[in-house]
Amino acid sequence: MPIKAITKINKLSKYIIDSFEDINFIYKITLNTQLMLKNNNIFQSDLYKYTAKIFDEGIKESIVIADDPLKLAQIYWSNMYVYALTIIFTKDYKKLTEEDLNRMVVRK
Repeated sequence: MPIKAITKINKLSKYIIDSFEDINFIYKITLNTQLMLKNNNIFQSDLYKYTAKIFDEGIKESIVIADDPLKLAQIYWSNMYVYALTIIFTKDYKKLTEEDLNRMVVRK
């Protein structure tokens, strides 16, 4: 039986939030994003393609908002990039949760 998109999204969001406890992960998010932007290849990255695939499954299952899956992946990962920069450069920030991440793409 295939794994439902909401389960995949929940696991992805949990993994990301848990990984944000590790400063090395935070640096990887920022550096990887900057390299993709510099090379102008965000939508060719496996990360974006895989995330978009999950979101596309969620759209078909009517649990993800109806939009371009790559655009949703861009929104999702762009927020993670800004969150990573916030952690690196400030001490006063609000911690995100899995629910915060899911709220960007999952229907209510």
